[in-house]
Amino acid sequence: MEALISNYWWVLVALLCMVLYKYILRFLFGMVIVPEDRIGLITKKFVLFGSDRELPDGRIIAVKGEAGFQGKTLAPGLYFGMWFWQYSVTM
Repeated sequence: MEALISNYWWVLVALLCMVLYKYILRFLFGMVIVPEDRIGLITKKFVLFGSDRELPDGRIIAVKGEAGFQGKTLAPGLYFGMWFWQYSVTM
């Protein structure tokens, strides 16, 4: 039994990765999957650099990359670079 586990440990790792693929890809690559019947609303949590860090008074939607609700939505599909610490995507 011990020899069987030591020879096929990679199968257990592969099975675990297949089960947790969504969480692994979300963490490592910032991947977001938007289902076919929905759109994704992007909320940017913060901006570190640039002149447009905060929304001007009276604005609700960020169009220049400021922190807040973004003017751009995500159509159904697969997106990378939406890091969980900077973006929140609501379906």
